[in-house]
Amino acid sequence: MPTVGEVIRTRRKSMGLTLKQLADLLDVERSAVNQWELNKTSPKTARIPKISEVMGIPREDLIADTNDTGSRLHTNNGGEQNLLFGGRANQPGKGPLTGHGKEVTVTQRKVGDSSLDVYGTSAEGADTMALSAKPIGSAPRPESAEMNNEAFQIEVATNDMFPRYEIGDEILVLPGKTLVPGRDVLILDGDGANGKPRRCKLRRLIKATDDHWICKLWNPAGEETLSRKEWPIAYATELVRHR
Repeated sequence: MPTVGEVIRTRRKSMGLTLKQLADLLDVERSAVNQWELNKTSPKTARIPKISEVMGIPREDLIADTNDTGSRLHTNNGGEQNLLFGGRANQPGKGPLTGHGKEVTVTQRKVGDSSLDVYGTSAEGADTMALSAKPIGSAPRPESAEMNNEAFQIEVATNDMFPRYEIGDEILVLPGKTLVPGRDVLILDGDGANGKPRRCKLRRLIKATDDHWICKLWNPAGEETLSRKEWPIAYATELVRHR
């Protein structure tokens, strides 16, 4: 029996649509459709009626078998999340390797929950990603995130950190974890209000001052200095899987 991802991919190709074209028709990120087709996530229950209508696929063929352990990621069936993308910003006065003191909200899962939220990504220029305002699915929770109820996962969408990271690599983001120079971080801008996507950059942190993040960039190789007024939040990251 074909998986949900195979059903969607086969039907999309028969309709002559690209991933982006189908994503636009369904009002989702391109990365969401890509992850459905790769069986990394399954469509949320709330999206199934629209997918069925647009693609002419029976609804029952769009519901993942919850007993299927072959998929790495599983659908987040909690319905639409009321949140802005991000997490609790580190508070000022706790040392230089913190956020800018700005508070944002996050979907919090219970400590011990076996899954965590996955957010969609898309390229915004050559060196910046835009993250979906709401989760597009969920993934098994790695051991390093067992006690972090704000941890979430993203997928790399740009080539500016190649060969360190490639497009499609899965990254674990760990709000609240101490930032360490020489480790990779996800740096976010101060926007994202009203459910809009937030810009972010995946970088190797060299140094943090009161006013700037000083980072290593792989492609092109060099250093980049980001203002903490424009980019107030930084979170520790870990590589989950190379594509």
